[in-house]
Amino acid sequence: MASNLARSDLRRKEAESRALGRLAQPSYEDAPSESLVARAAVDHALAGLSERQRRSFVLHYLEDCSVEQVANELGVSQGTVKQHLHRARSHLAAMALTPEAADTTERGGRGMKSWFLAGSHPNDYEHEVAEDETYEAKRVVRVRCTADDPSGFGTLMQMCDPGEYLERRVRFSGAARGTDVTGWAGLWFRVDGPGARMLAFDNMQERPIKGSTEWQRHDLVLDVVPEATALAYGVLLAGAGEVDVADFRFEVVGDDVPTTDRKTRLPVPENLDFSQD
Repeated sequence: MASNLARSDLRRKEAESRALGRLAQPSYEDAPSESLVARAAVDHALAGLSERQRRSFVLHYLEDCSVEQVANELGVSQGTVKQHLHRARSHLAAMALTPEAADTTERGGRGMKSWFLAGSHPNDYEHEVAEDETYEAKRVVRVRCTADDPSGFGTLMQMCDPGEYLERRVRFSGAARGTDVTGWAGLWFRVDGPGARMLAFDNMQERPIKGSTEWQRHDLVLDVVPEATALAYGVLLAGAGEVDVADFRFEVVGDDVPTTDRKTRLPVPENLDFSQD
C-alpha cells in the first residue's frame, strides 16, 4: 500500500514538474517553484537506491516507459529491470513514504529557505545556524551527527533548474571546517538529465574532510551540458562529528578551469602497469 501511494504521488508530482518546466523557468530571486519542490521530494524519496535502481524507477513509473524500454535504455535484461523495480518498491515501502514525509524542508533542525535535509539516513543528522560565529562576516551553518551508531550519510542540499548555467562550465564552491569527523564530509555537486540520469558528479570523496580541520575553501567544477534538467548541490556528512559550511558560491568559469567530474572518462588507457602514484 505504501509503495502504491508513493508511486501515485511521485508520478503526479513529476508530471506537474515537467509541465511547469515547459511553461517557464523560475526566477532565481523567488522561492523554489513547485516543480523544484517536486523534484526535491523525488530525489529524497529515492535516496539510498543505486543509480540503476533509481533510473529504473524514474523511467518506468515517472516517465511511463515499459520494462522493455527501460532495459534497452540501461543496456540490461528485462529480468534485471524487474529486480531493480522490486528493490525500489521495497525501499519506498520501508520508508512508508507519504506526501507529508517527503516534505523535508523543516526536518532535522531550523528551517532555512530553499535548503532541506536528505541523504540515505537523514534521521541520524541535523543542521542548525551557528549563531555564535561567522566566517568572513558570513553566516555559518552546521551539519551534525546525532546518532550513537550512525549509518549512511546526511546532506543539507538544494536543487534548481539549470537556467542561466545551461551549456556553461560552473564552479560550486564554499568554505568548510570539520570537527571530529569519524567518516568523511565534503561539498557535492551533481548535474541531472532526463530520466534522473546523472550526467556529472563530484562529492569530494577523493579529497574528503576528515577529523578536525581548519576553515578551507573547496571548488567543484562541472559542465552543465545542453540536456541537463536539474542541478543538485550541498554538503554531506557520513559518520560521527560535525561539519561547518559558509559562503557558498555559484560562478561560470572558462574552459581553462579543469572540471572535477568523477564521471569523466580517460581519453586513452593509462598507468596500466601501476607505476604512477
